[in-house]
Amino acid sequence: MPTEMLQAFIGKKVTIVSAGSAMGFEGTIVKIEDNWIMLEGKKYTQIINGDAVNYINIKKET
Repeated sequence: MPTEMLQAFIGKKVTIVSAGSAMGFEGTIVKIEDNWIMLEGKKYTQIINGDAVNYINIKKET
C-alpha cells in the first residue's frame, strides 16, 4: 500500500486490517516512514508494514 496518501491522516483514529489479522488494529496514526505505519493504541504502539495492509478505515470526527 502506498503510504504517501496516509500522510494526511496522521493524528487520526483508524482501524488497519492486514493479511492474517481478522479484527485489525485500532489506534491513532502517529508516524509514517518509508513503508511503515506507526499506530498508537490504548495498550500498545504497533509498527505495521504497509505491504501487508489490506485496507484502512478512517474514523470520522463527530
